[in-house]
Amino acid sequence: MAEFSLQDTLESGQIFRYIIQDNGAWVCHADKLFFLRRDGTANISDDWLKHFLREDQPELTHEHPYVKQALNSTKGVRVLRQDPWECLVAFIISQNNHQKRIAKNVTDLSRYGTKLNENFHAFPKPHELPDEEELKSLGLGYRAKHIAQLKHIDLEWLYGLSDYPYEDAKKELMTLSGVGPKVADCILLFSLGFDEACPEDTWIKKVFAEHNLTRHDLGPQAGIIQQALFHHARTN
Repeated sequence: MAEFSLQDTLESGQIFRYIIQDNGAWVCHADKLFFLRRDGTANISDDWLKHFLREDQPELTHEHPYVKQALNSTKGVRVLRQDPWECLVAFIISQNNHQKRIAKNVTDLSRYGTKLNENFHAFPKPHELPDEEELKSLGLGYRAKHIAQLKHIDLEWLYGLSDYPYEDAKKELMTLSGVGPKVADCILLFSLGFDEACPEDTWIKKVFAEHNLTRHDLGPQAGIIQQALFHHARTN
């Protein structure tokens, strides 16, 4: 079983609805609300949790000195297996945004879903999304237009992209308003099971430039390595 660090995993920029406490964290995702302890156990179905926390995540090595350093310093970071619908909306919101504001935007939008407790709601279904003007009132700016267009998305199509080859799935996602190459790779990596998907944000582009790397140098599991590079760069 791969190592697990609750704090590093939750704060590594891939998920946004959680409250960290001393002995664990309340996590809300899709229609699930659970208390995740620091040892990786929770008050929820073991099978669902093992899938979500990706207990089968491989331990990777790499010959490049900086990549090796990043992998060694982030052994507890898991690439979560998220719900593709919430992941899609969250990463459209993430564009030109910072983590604290993304979390606020995603949390504010989630309040259109079913209330689960005082702090959390199930993530709204497409038909529960408000219109563009109301989305703008949540502070989503130009992203509101893209999210409003998802009210009639075919979720069966979205979930079915996991069966496509990587390049085909990426092209399909990029037919959606507001989804470019980086957002598509985030969705492919964090929810649809494509380990080769390697989102290139400003942090990763800087790492690649400074250390003479490309996504192709990271191999078939570039996405997992990218997450280690991303978290290592941000925390060091």
